[in-house]
This record gives sequence, C-alpha cells and structure tokens, in this order.
Amino acid sequence: MNKTSPHDLVRVFMQLFKDNYGSIKLKEIHHKMSNNDILLKYVKYTISSKTYPESTRILDYLNNSIYFMFSKAETLCCAAIMIVSHWYDAATNSQKLDDKKVSVIMSSIISSCELTKIQTPYFFIKYYNVLKSI
Repeated sequence: MNKTSPHDLVRVFMQLFKDNYGSIKLKEIHHKMSNNDILLKYVKYTISSKTYPESTRILDYLNNSIYFMFSKAETLCCAAIMIVSHWYDAATNSQKLDDKKVSVIMSSIISSCELTKIQTPYFFIKYYNVLKSI
C-alpha cells in the first residue's frame, strides 16, 4: 500500500466513505475537523517548521474531541486523512515533500484506526481491495 500516492489514498478513501455514508456526513466531518483549533495550530506549526505531521499526534488530537472520541474507525480515519491532505496541499507551497513519506503517514493512520476502533464490517477490506486495483 505504501507504493500508492497520497492523492490516490485520499481519493479512494473519500469516495468509499461517501459511497457508504453520503456527502452530508463528509461535510459534517470536514466542519468538525476545520473548527478544531488545536489541530489547525498543529498543522500550521508543521508547515512553518517544515516538518511532517505525526499520525499518532493527529489521532490523539482527534480522539480528545468528543465527536471523534465515540466515532467509528472510518469517521476518525476520514478526519485524519482530511487533516493530512490539508497539510499536504498547504505545505507543497513552501517545501518539497516526499510522497512516500506522506503515504506512510496516511497508511499508519488507516492501520491505527482499523485496529483500535469499532468499524463497519468490511469497510477497510473494501478500501484495500480498491487500492490493489490501482
């Protein structure tokens, strides 16, 4: 999975999430994530310091939010991927990024969510199967 580009990881996950939960749920997650001041400060910090975000830190920040604390794995994962995607888009303006490293961060988020939270049966299996076909 680490050979897959960050854009593919995001595109496939978001499409599968939208297919399963709808665009309203995606917008709700985006709204919650966009209004999380701690996360936004962390993203700004990583951009200004020209560092990569840490998957564990992003998940910790999200899990400290009541909305995400009790969410399913897919919801938490969706928000975390949105954050990394937002960081990626903003950081590419000021620095050269290693796509392999970004893919590893996203893969780590996906694996962590899959292993630590309750999830809809087969959601992540479907995700991996789509990635295999790319």
